[in-house]
Amino acid sequence: MIRRSTKTHDIEKAKKIAVEACDDATRRNLLGLPANKVSFEKLCDDYLAAQSERSRNKVYVSGIERYLRPFFDAQVRDFARIDQSHIVAYDQWRKTCWTKGPGSQSTEIMYMRNGKEVSYRNKRLIKPCNNTWNREVIVLRVLLKYAVARKLLTAANMPTVGAKKIVLRRRPHFNSKQEDKLYQTLDQMIAEETRAIRKANLQLLRALTLIMINSGLRLGEAVNLRWFDVDLSNEEVYVRKGKLAQGLSPPMTWESSNSKNHRPQSL
Repeated sequence: MIRRSTKTHDIEKAKKIAVEACDDATRRNLLGLPANKVSFEKLCDDYLAAQSERSRNKVYVSGIERYLRPFFDAQVRDFARIDQSHIVAYDQWRKTCWTKGPGSQSTEIMYMRNGKEVSYRNKRLIKPCNNTWNREVIVLRVLLKYAVARKLLTAANMPTVGAKKIVLRRRPHFNSKQEDKLYQTLDQMIAEETRAIRKANLQLLRALTLIMINSGLRLGEAVNLRWFDVDLSNEEVYVRKGKLAQGLSPPMTWESSNSKNHRPQSL
């Protein structure tokens, strides 16, 4: 039994609304749809309300607010009727969100990082790469499964949100000539610099460059290094804040002859 308010005190209007509601419930039942209508906006609100503060950070709240809601709130009034065509249309909409869509008029992007709201002013007016799409639609899959669990959508009618193939575009490593040129340029800059502070900073930059080339550290990982993270005796550096993991100790290889020739005796 389903109870709904007719939101009127007029008996005749209430009867008419009740008959229409009954006909709609019967039609939905024949189509295999849940009896209750729930909008995409209501589903998102219910899902987020059911999550803890820590979990909300994991499911990319900013992605729901920035991308999913602006599109699906207007397109999906009844979540039970979401289908594959909506997913295809969303894919096309997302590609032009920052060039022709709602993001084209914005001057900065707000997003969440470690639970804090951060602004990014230099927005990139390009379509998202496949890796970005795969990360963002995780939330959409979670919402679809949540709707099925609450019986707001049947498993048979749940559309497929597929992952896109990631094309690896690895940057080539330095060859011996490029390494030599890099070190020679830094040495020349150090030799020509007359200001003591500037010269010291260039020497640190040279040491940092040497460490990055021979350990494979990312720029952020190398910048976060402290003196106690560098073990010259064992030729290791300790990465406390890595992109993928923490507590890594990549060895200093010094494989190329260039690195051996330019290796500092001390830092």
